[in-house]
Amino acid sequence: MDIILYEIKKLVRRPITIIAFLIVCCVFLMNIVLDENGEIVDIQAIEAEKVEKANYTGAINEEWTNEIQVRLSQVINNPNNWMSKEERKEFTNSYLERGYTDEYIQNLPNNAFLTSQTLNSIQYRSLVEAESAATFYENAKQVAVQKGDFYRKTFEGNKGEALASRAEEMYHDLGDQYVANFGYNKGWIKLFSIQNRMPYTIGMFLIIVLTPIFSEEYSHKTLSSLFTSKYGKKRLIRSKIIAALVITTGTWLITHIVNISLVALIYGLEGYGTFVQDWVFDFSPFLWTMGSTYIAVILMNLLGMYFFASVALYVSTKTKNPFTTLVVSALMLLFPTLIFNQFIPFLPANILIGQHHFRNFMGYYILGNVVLMQQLIPILVILFSMVLIYRASKSFYKKQVEN
Repeated sequence: MDIILYEIKKLVRRPITIIAFLIVCCVFLMNIVLDENGEIVDIQAIEAEKVEKANYTGAINEEWTNEIQVRLSQVINNPNNWMSKEERKEFTNSYLERGYTDEYIQNLPNNAFLTSQTLNSIQYRSLVEAESAATFYENAKQVAVQKGDFYRKTFEGNKGEALASRAEEMYHDLGDQYVANFGYNKGWIKLFSIQNRMPYTIGMFLIIVLTPIFSEEYSHKTLSSLFTSKYGKKRLIRSKIIAALVITTGTWLITHIVNISLVALIYGLEGYGTFVQDWVFDFSPFLWTMGSTYIAVILMNLLGMYFFASVALYVSTKTKNPFTTLVVSALMLLFPTLIFNQFIPFLPANILIGQHHFRNFMGYYILGNVVLMQQLIPILVILFSMVLIYRASKSFYKKQVEN
């Protein structure tokens, strides 16, 4: 235990580790307190949105949808929310200049003539968002058809039919069995957005912390004294690996505890039970809520951190100094994500982000069965990480100090 604590202290007390930790904290803090426009979030606006959406919170069903349509219609058809005569004339002229006819302009719905103040109001934006959410079940069934067609056309025979049937089944369950809930969930959306920065914050932090764990012994030529100490080779190697895993797990815990606490303080964590799909970027086939999806994401994130750690440990046994280890590890783990435009689920950086793995249906046809990507990746990551750690320990055990 003493040598494990010693290794942990040796790694975390390095000046570069402390600097990296402070930089990561600043990045996360800025990501939380700044909105999508780069401005400091307006707490009063957040509270107002909570109050407004509390009026519409609930399960999406026919009664709820009808109520939303009535409320939205009241806002749109209220003359007090329409443009003035001068503004309407200017608006009409701009359409005529763009080639539209008088008949087309006269047939425009009333929401085309709402004032900018109304369009930007929390009430109107919340109602429009609710109206869009009302199509949840129809969207799910439509995606079921699209996925089925895609897999049957892309893959012939049993493979295409099996993948298509599984996708159709999952999305039809969303449309028929799942109860989607609408409500305020800005805090959860913010937590998901933070995940996109994980490779270049926490991932890079782990690389910086763990790269010297073996390579520093080579550069300082301390292997002989370490291996002949009372701890012995195997115990020393085991202690270093445990220290690395403890630091990785601790980093994961601290990261998410701090992020969740800050988001809860600023945005609140209301909306745990709301749906996660937006049917534009997120087509999740799972019958999960915002909260349960986030749990799955951070567990995938933990596997990604272990993946990063195992690669850093392995590279550390193959290089002669910590700087080389840092560069090689960063290139191996981060660079592939920059050169590939499409989402590749098995890349370490994508696993560290986590959330992309739950945004769509992706299955593999293995031995006559459909295995979901979300099931396969954890198994492969765990196996690959264990192999890398084993190879790292064997490599370090065989190393000798150069004369």
